[in-house]
Amino acid sequence: LRTDPELSQITDFLAAAGLLDELAAPSEEGITIFAPTNAAVTDLDEIALDELGDAEELTAVLGYHLVEGRSTVRELRELGAISSRQGEAIALELVDDQLQVGGAGVVQADLDATNGIVHVVDAVLLPGTLRTEVALNELVTLDPILFASGSAVILDESFPILDNAADVLRANPLGRVEIQGHTDTDGPAEVNLELSQQRADAVRDYLIGQGIDEARLAAQGFGETELEVDPEESDEDKAANRRIEFRVA
Repeated sequence: LRTDPELSQITDFLAAAGLLDELAAPSEEGITIFAPTNAAVTDLDEIALDELGDAEELTAVLGYHLVEGRSTVRELRELGAISSRQGEAIALELVDDQLQVGGAGVVQADLDATNGIVHVVDAVLLPGTLRTEVALNELVTLDPILFASGSAVILDESFPILDNAADVLRANPLGRVEIQGHTDTDGPAEVNLELSQQRADAVRDYLIGQGIDEARLAAQGFGETELEVDPEESDEDKAANRRIEFRVA
């Protein structure tokens, strides 16, 4: 990894997460790494890249690229899935005689290292929980959930967005979802905190009404404590800060 310039981004990620020295240590059992190329990292959409800025999320994603023990492509071709260090299974399948690992194609196989084996892949592997989180946040980034001014009443025009969010959750049953409410800085901070909680609760109630298991859904208001745009200098800045976001773990 350290000597291949085309793998510098995944190497930097591993270093940032404090995993590089651990992986470089001698190991009898060894480890298998699915290493995305720099181009694969660049191809990630903006929302997914933002998620990798969170240390905990980055560690989870990197763990999804690591498998205990040395597994050659020949061995992997005989399996339908393999357990990742992150804990979630990685799907394996053959497509036109190319091994697909979690939806990514293996473009270089069986690169021997002193303590493991590297397979270079053409996409970043995203755990199911993160794929769900990205899909949900893409929905509300493109078309934010709107509420009546100063209240937690969801406007009718936002119901189709929430219906789509419910579809995403039904199609991806893994993970517990935290619905996060945020406001702009207009008004007292304590009022904004309460309003953000009420709005997150309203979204949770709507999704429960669409058949999503209430035990899977939590709601948390943050008020004006996590501004997307700071300082706010326009109505557009304030609109960007009034938002619902999703976290899936």
